[in-house]
Amino acid sequence: MTTSNLTKKAVSAMESAVRKVVLEHRRRKRALAIWKDGKVVMVSPESAPAAVRERAPKYGKR
Repeated sequence: MTTSNLTKKAVSAMESAVRKVVLEHRRRKRALAIWKDGKVVMVSPESAPAAVRERAPKYGKR
């Protein structure tokens, strides 16, 4: 299965938005809310990048 150009653009936009939010929360020293194991969990902005990447879906691969 191939990933459409529109899907690639959407994923890229989402990743960019997440990076901006993490950086802004890090700058303001505010916790981030993430979804983990079926629950909302508050994490420090320093640990957020690893937490965000932890469940990153693999688009276009089955």
